[in-house]
Amino acid sequence: MVSRRRMSIRSAIAAATIASTCLLRPTLASPGANVALGRTYTLQPSPNYPGRTSRSGTAELTDGKLVRGTAIWLQDGTVGWSSAHPVTITIDLGSEQVLDDVTWHTAAGSADVEWPTGLYALGSVDGEHYAELGDLIAVAADSNGPPPQGHYADYTFVMRVPPIRVRYLRILADGNGEYLFVDEIEAHASTSRPAAADYPIVDMDAYFWSARTVARAIAGLRSDYSLVRARLTRVRDSDARGRLDTAATRSFSIAERSVRMHPPTTSAFPLTDGQAQLFATLGEAEAIDGVAPLTAWPANPWDPLTLLSAPASNELSRIDLVAMRGERRSSAFNIRNSTREPVIVTLDVQLPRADVQQLVLAPVIWTANEAAVWVAAKIGAPINSLSIPAGLTVQVWVSYISGTSASGLYQGHVKISSGKYGALLVPLAVRVFSTTFPPGPALRVAGWDYTSSATNYRITAANIDPAIGYLQASGVNVPWATREVLPTGTFDRDGRMVTPPATDVLDKWLARWPSADRYRVFIAAGKDLGGVRIESAAFPRAVKAWLDFWKGAIAQHKRTIESFELLLVDEPYNSTQAELALTWSRAVKAAGTGVRLWIDPRWRAPSDIPTELISLTDTVCIHLGVAERSDGKYWTWARTLGPKDIEVYGTDGPATMLDPYSYYLATAWRAFSVGAQGESFWSFSDNGAADSSNGLAAHAVQYVPFFLDHDAVSAGKHMEAIAAGRGDFVYLTMLHAIAIHGSTVALRNKAELLERDSVASVLKSASRFNSSWASPRDRSVADAWRVQIGTLIDEAQ
Repeated sequence: MVSRRRMSIRSAIAAATIASTCLLRPTLASPGANVALGRTYTLQPSPNYPGRTSRSGTAELTDGKLVRGTAIWLQDGTVGWSSAHPVTITIDLGSEQVLDDVTWHTAAGSADVEWPTGLYALGSVDGEHYAELGDLIAVAADSNGPPPQGHYADYTFVMRVPPIRVRYLRILADGNGEYLFVDEIEAHASTSRPAAADYPIVDMDAYFWSARTVARAIAGLRSDYSLVRARLTRVRDSDARGRLDTAATRSFSIAERSVRMHPPTTSAFPLTDGQAQLFATLGEAEAIDGVAPLTAWPANPWDPLTLLSAPASNELSRIDLVAMRGERRSSAFNIRNSTREPVIVTLDVQLPRADVQQLVLAPVIWTANEAAVWVAAKIGAPINSLSIPAGLTVQVWVSYISGTSASGLYQGHVKISSGKYGALLVPLAVRVFSTTFPPGPALRVAGWDYTSSATNYRITAANIDPAIGYLQASGVNVPWATREVLPTGTFDRDGRMVTPPATDVLDKWLARWPSADRYRVFIAAGKDLGGVRIESAAFPRAVKAWLDFWKGAIAQHKRTIESFELLLVDEPYNSTQAELALTWSRAVKAAGTGVRLWIDPRWRAPSDIPTELISLTDTVCIHLGVAERSDGKYWTWARTLGPKDIEVYGTDGPATMLDPYSYYLATAWRAFSVGAQGESFWSFSDNGAADSSNGLAAHAVQYVPFFLDHDAVSAGKHMEAIAAGRGDFVYLTMLHAIAIHGSTVALRNKAELLERDSVASVLKSASRFNSSWASPRDRSVADAWRVQIGTLIDEAQ
């Protein structure tokens, strides 16, 4: 494993700690010679890119030939991988060498191929114990600038390395996105005398993920440094400008050194004291330029926030919260600290005639995600005071649970007191409709939480109960489980159950979800059930015996099997998957137990889906991306499915890069527009094998729309948007009922027109469903229409 203390590879280490092979005088090549030329190497994993690159990759990387001209991923002199992190390349130089530099030649800039994000080089003398040589990406960027952007180009990453003995050169390559390509690696000999070195690294996996975390953190710090320096150029006092620029550079260096020595275990701001000092220079700059020490203003809760956000001319005039009786709604306000020191403020809500206990303030916490981008998405515990870092903008989340409040308009303010800098008032208005928010699920909400046990994705024994509690409080009413809740038992050759399965996993799952609207289980159907092959005449009998058993077990919990839905084959899109799903679906329906079937088809067009497969299915869930690419064919088809349940779902990520308004909130409006009764999002548990609070350490895409850590759960804006969208769906459902059953023709017509216009307007404002959060748009549209709908509902009472 990686040594606890990150040792300098240039440091002098006692000879007793160095392997005996290190003491042998290396056979040095001529200065500048490519000692990797013609040498053998190993690749892990094997090349898997399906295009026209080398299939084996056994010789191309050290053959001395650079691929030029057309895209290198179309040439057999290149080696390529798809979705592999990391790719490990180990070159045997044949004998110990002292290296001057290492190079990596590749190309990117078109066809979704991007430059790699990390090329971590290591050296060893025995092939087991390694020393760091450096990251070619970071070093090349420092010395030569980044590779070309925005167009196809080939590029050689070059890195000078410490003069230590190396026989085995290893590069751990981290591709950016799906693809990684390389066509040549070179290692040039040095004239330097070999320095003593330690070779402490054995666990490559631990080293890679630690190095990747550090690289991301440094990338984020570099971005912050550029941001701060750009602002410092506008300081009017030239002497102050120079002094602050020097201080910013010093602070950045301190922050970078700290991150290299101590890889972050959390991505909350600040990563280091140096980073806090960096932004303090910016706060001082604003103070010198006469900016008010503290500024506060209302904000749309779904708009993105930046570290330097300041009030704009079109900002809201007050915090507005509008809700039915018994409903929960949220808004936000921002506070900026334009001083050189952190400022502690107290927060006091003044709302005459209203119960202020129903209004909750919570901090929105800055965290860095896997793209090393700072996002204000994590919502902390309720507060009445807050520390605002120097030079930073922070947000406060405002939630109102109307309870049994009397209908009407309540007006007041939030008082922000700082002592030294006086007090600020942010206007606040709460409107409560006379209508009571109806109980019960108007929209089914799910997210493949897989909380059937504490071993699925990022669900652990420590966070499973808090996660379920937060999901239920957010309106999630359809939990997902893996097949572990419905094990098969054993069967004889005729399909009769011989040994019944254990029920303990199901028992615990149902106890954790006592009032779900439906229960979904991903069966991951294969070629057999408990050893009974699907082509066997006994297979239908085995399926019936299996489902009969579980029908009885479910009844023991005072639930019915009709509330269970099975996903047999996930996202089928070809004939092989269709045939497997059909075989299972026929057997399940023939069993006659009443269990429902749920399907998420991914065929390009709905006309390609086997008709029988849909006829056997109870709930059809349409993928948002597939539907969008079908030019509306899926939405037209959805409206023809008659009595079947229709749902929609999305699988995009990272969650914190997606627009909570377009992707999460507006999906409920999309569901309503096509007559769907449910929505799902991948995923409420797949978090890239890392804590949400440390996105810098994520191994893969973090999909969870709240903050799921191994031992804790925190609210997230994106999950709050799901809850808001579900509430909007309730309003739309009530409006639709008025359009059909309203007491007068005029009322029905008014409701019908409002339904049509509101849905069209909101979907237009959301635009592309998976837009980036940074994309500009008016995120107030949905709430403005909701207020109109609520007003009409009140009128119709």
